[in-house]
Amino acid sequence: MKGFKGLFIFILLVGKVFAQSSANDTIKLNINEAEKIFFDKNLSIVAKQYDIDMAKAAVVQAKLISNPTMYFEQLLFNPTNQKYLDASYNGENAFNIQQLIHIAGQRNKLIQFQKINQQLAEYQFYDVLRTLKFQLHSSFYNIHFYLQSINVYNNQLGNLHNLVSSLERQMEKGNISRKEVVRIKALIFNLQSERLDFINKINDEQNNIKVFLGIKNDVFVFPVTDNKKNDAINTDQINLVQLIDTAYQNRSDMKIAESSVRLSQADLKYQKSLAIPDLHLGYVYDKQGNFAREYNALSLTMDLPVFNRNQGNIQLSKARLKQSETFKQQFTIQLENDVQTTYKKVILADSLYKTFDKEFTGDFEQIMQSMLDNYRKRNISLIEFLDYYDTYKTSSLQFNQLSNNRLNAFEELNYTVGKSIIKF
Repeated sequence: MKGFKGLFIFILLVGKVFAQSSANDTIKLNINEAEKIFFDKNLSIVAKQYDIDMAKAAVVQAKLISNPTMYFEQLLFNPTNQKYLDASYNGENAFNIQQLIHIAGQRNKLIQFQKINQQLAEYQFYDVLRTLKFQLHSSFYNIHFYLQSINVYNNQLGNLHNLVSSLERQMEKGNISRKEVVRIKALIFNLQSERLDFINKINDEQNNIKVFLGIKNDVFVFPVTDNKKNDAINTDQINLVQLIDTAYQNRSDMKIAESSVRLSQADLKYQKSLAIPDLHLGYVYDKQGNFAREYNALSLTMDLPVFNRNQGNIQLSKARLKQSETFKQQFTIQLENDVQTTYKKVILADSLYKTFDKEFTGDFEQIMQSMLDNYRKRNISLIEFLDYYDTYKTSSLQFNQLSNNRLNAFEELNYTVGKSIIKF
């Protein structure tokens, strides 16, 4: 019994510490306020934006024209007049200048490639944003309903603690057996353990949501929800065909798959253009080292495409294009299946929630209080009391889970179609 009391006190202290930290350093946020902080302070979003900046820089670089190449030659020692670096009439110097000219449109094709790559970076950014936003909302509502479940335990633990105190006085008078008191204490112990599991879940979700919001670790984020607004959500107007069309239009990862195909097509065109050698157009001047003094000439230089016609890179680009087209086909199937599956989840979760009597919790609490009073008066047995209590606790927790599943199903649908179809 001493060991039981020690462990019981320890569990109570854990709950007390949790409650104190929640009360002293609490930020109350609704989902819209949490989103605003998320967009402003989430470091993953900030870091991902740099990918777009890098892609834009690549477009700028692709637009730049190649610099001209200049070559200069000066006679080091003139053996005729024994002069070093002779720049006089009898000396010799020469120079040429060349400009690279792409005759197969490589520059324009590279620009097009980098522009598509920039679009791809933007879609990847929006996909990360979509995923993080979904995770933020999930953590937000998980914390809310975990707290609701803890309230169930808190209310009953307070009643049971008072009950144990009165039973111990009755036991000292010899009116009831020690076994009955121990059984109630064992129930309290089990409830404290279950409550501690929910506290640990909240701590995990708190860690997640504070990372999303860029909030320090010593703050407790308390979600504020509008239950009436959530209850009023109507799913009757949701149409599966429209949802699939919406997903095709708004899913950023679908646009990534499409952009990947276009990027592979642009790369193939660019690699084929590289098979045609570039032309170097130049001007040559030679003071007196050629057949005529003050030699001026026009130069044309190009590689002869005899051995290397970029065959390997062209073959690689063709294979990459077929791969991206295959991935797009696979993703199309996956997208439609995801929308259908999530749609079914929403309909089932919402239908089950609407069949639940909203007055159930309040009525059950009143009946539970009545059962507690009847047990104190010995009008019902311990077994009847414990059985009813277990039913009350299980039903209350299941209702919280049902509510959480419904809102998370709505969030998953918004995530799956890439747009806030259901707003709450």
